[in-house]
Amino acid sequence: MDITRHYPYGLVWLVFLCVIISTGSGQTGLSISGITDNSGSGIGKYQKFEISFQVNNSVAGNFQLPYDPNPPNGINPSLNPRQKGISVDAQFTAPGGATYNQPAFYYYTYQDGGVKSGWNGNHKWIYPTGQATWKVRFSPNNVGTWQYRLVATDASGTTQSDLRTFTVADSNGKGFIRVSPTDPRYFEFDNGEPFNPYGTHFGDSTFATLAQNGLILSRNWWSAYYGQSWPEWLGNRNQYDGYLPRSGYIPINVDNNPVATIRIDYEGAGDTGWFDACRLQDWNRKPEAVKQNTIYLFKITYYGEGISGPRNLASPNYGLVGKITTNWLGDRNDNCYDSTSSYTNVTNYGHNTTGWGTIQGNWNSGDNNFLPRIYVALENVISTDNPKATASILSISLREDLGNGQYGPEIIEQSSAESELYFSDKPLYDLDQTLNEAEQAGMYLKVVLLDKNDHIYKKINDDGSFVIAGDDNEDGVYGCDPGNSSLCLNQARTLNKTRWLQEAYYRYLQARFGYSTHIHSWEFTNEGDPGSLAHWQTTDELGKTMSCRVFGVPVNRTDSQKCTLDHPNAHLVTTSFWHSFPGYDSQTGYGIWGNPKYPNIGYADGHAYITTSPASATEKALMEKDSAFYHLWHSQQWGGWKLPYPVVRGEAGMTPANTSTDDSTGLGIQRDIDGVWFHNYVWAGLDSGALYEIYWYYNDHIIKSGSYDHRPIHKKYQDFLANIPLANGHYVNAAPTVSNTNLRVVGQKDTVNKRAHLWIQNINHTWKNVVDNVAIAQQTGTIIIAGFPASTPLRVEWWNTYSGVIWSTENITTNSSGTLTISVSNLTDDVAIKVGDYDTPSFPTPTATPGITGDLNHDWVANCSNTLLLEGSRRAAK
Repeated sequence: MDITRHYPYGLVWLVFLCVIISTGSGQTGLSISGITDNSGSGIGKYQKFEISFQVNNSVAGNFQLPYDPNPPNGINPSLNPRQKGISVDAQFTAPGGATYNQPAFYYYTYQDGGVKSGWNGNHKWIYPTGQATWKVRFSPNNVGTWQYRLVATDASGTTQSDLRTFTVADSNGKGFIRVSPTDPRYFEFDNGEPFNPYGTHFGDSTFATLAQNGLILSRNWWSAYYGQSWPEWLGNRNQYDGYLPRSGYIPINVDNNPVATIRIDYEGAGDTGWFDACRLQDWNRKPEAVKQNTIYLFKITYYGEGISGPRNLASPNYGLVGKITTNWLGDRNDNCYDSTSSYTNVTNYGHNTTGWGTIQGNWNSGDNNFLPRIYVALENVISTDNPKATASILSISLREDLGNGQYGPEIIEQSSAESELYFSDKPLYDLDQTLNEAEQAGMYLKVVLLDKNDHIYKKINDDGSFVIAGDDNEDGVYGCDPGNSSLCLNQARTLNKTRWLQEAYYRYLQARFGYSTHIHSWEFTNEGDPGSLAHWQTTDELGKTMSCRVFGVPVNRTDSQKCTLDHPNAHLVTTSFWHSFPGYDSQTGYGIWGNPKYPNIGYADGHAYITTSPASATEKALMEKDSAFYHLWHSQQWGGWKLPYPVVRGEAGMTPANTSTDDSTGLGIQRDIDGVWFHNYVWAGLDSGALYEIYWYYNDHIIKSGSYDHRPIHKKYQDFLANIPLANGHYVNAAPTVSNTNLRVVGQKDTVNKRAHLWIQNINHTWKNVVDNVAIAQQTGTIIIAGFPASTPLRVEWWNTYSGVIWSTENITTNSSGTLTISVSNLTDDVAIKVGDYDTPSFPTPTATPGITGDLNHDWVANCSNTLLLEGSRRAAK
């Protein structure tokens, strides 16, 4: 079964199994064939089990959208074939009898030619074959014999496959990431092992090195793969509107059929106003692969009005035209809309149309391995502004000429302007490779799904119609406006066109990527409105969808309704805000985090640079100098909410208090080539607030080419944590009594198991004092921790935080009241300690550098027994 790749179809929607089975396969021509799976290679617990198959004789017009017998307003398959979907699912039965549904997706295959040279650098050469198959991906969570059956439903009826089996063996897989049932401050894997990384914002090119240093959480933005937030086609003049490009996305009404287009226009005063006179492919995107010395049909479908000319009488040609060039617009100071443009035309010139019109031409790829940039322009036109010269583009297509009127699959990734109706397939194929690389490296991805300002949602009204005229739906991404009671009976939880399209996308993501244990979570949008009830409700609905609906289990669209399905491949969900931390106040009912109205949210997320921190001006000034305080303030404040799940700071950055978050150099952190700021920021994470950190300025702050690489600092911290069972339900704030206020002590204790861990810092040893060459006086004092058994000897490990090894091990006996007293002498920088027995087989202790008992500063002299001598410890560790 094949469909033109003008729209790369593939998503499905679930019909409840009882309906599917009762419908039977005899009432439709729909059938399933060619079923194969990868069980022959052996499937381990929590490893990817993949089924490939064909669905035949479907009446669907779009394999990426679901079949829905009762869709909301604005989704009308009888009028628009591209809204006519199909639902394909697998039902798995576990060895113990539990059943789980998993959606399938339509998978296009590509020819992988390896890395080839291109006009703008070397790239992987990935070329569409035009062939496709259906796939199901699932990670079984139990060993033994499993069964599965495939089911497909479209408007013609339902069919199902025979029952098949496969066997799952045990493996060393840790499973999926969950909230710890014993300590909700923490994440842990299905096998109970803690998940305690620091995170960054960076891509797959550094996964291996990040993972080697324990920086295994990466916040990845997938919002470019559906919608118009990061379009392939940019204007040549006003490219950005805030932080997102101006998409040019606008619906129009042609022959009483509203449809989305990409607009270019030329005003009476010239190339002015909101829309540009030219659009070109984003220069920063990887170019599409092409075959050398091959003829391609370049075709643009558009609606034109007000187009007249020529403006320059010396050149007779005018109108809409498509060109292909390796030159950036403006390289030779010629405007793409002028007749003097020296770029070679590929298409003919297009003028006004009465309906949809086309311009086209043939392009020979020559010695190109990759497509040069396409741009389209209203060239040499005259505009009176009534109507102004406008071309509303429906599609931009490039297809290989196979001869005899036959053409190959679509080359352009975002060929159609109707981007609400498809998910760009080639970038999603690339994501398969990214996720594979993350799995191989041991990285975990926190995935941002959508952008709050995506024009797709601004151009869809609450009733499902397009915004043809009038104001945009500014909060459209949140679904239905809670203030419009006539349309939004369940406020933003209402299933309207916007919510339906979003949930179709979510289902596709679960079908294609949700099998992976290396997806940490789904994040609804980047920095949405922190005070919007609609935003809060939308996030909770995402939780319902990703935990229930994508697996065929309904859940009501009302407040406080919780999905109770325990699906083995489900992932946590959250969202983020541009400021604030709206924790739930039981007195006022305000807030999202911890609010019982939103029980399907997996964890809290806060964004706070120093610039945007809710701290006072005095506290922010201290954060600028003291990165440990920057972490601790937010960790203690947000941890103080005592939420039923962990807290992640999804964006953190050491930026000046009185500037923008874009100021990555204002504090002068780049002078700190030893990474004292990062060292203190990371080790402060031993505090009881348990805030997970994801740092924004990976480049320049954590690593700067040719200057420094601070990533290994985190490896020492991760080694220290390796055998601490933080989520066992017994760890609480160590609450130490410290004799010297110049000693900062953070950490936790587990008095049930007679354990504790602490980070002890000379509070004056900050990055700012170090780079400013401020003399740092050594500090001495005692630390008292209560709550242990009386008169009990406890082992104490002294860790050099800079070398990541144990310096010394000794026994200290508690007093008759069960308090433990630790003495610190002459501390210049910092040290970490573990109290108690941490010889747990599942959490191995890093091997210490050979030495002698009591040799705390590696000078081969036994300095002390229960008193720490650390003069010059940081320098000795280097």
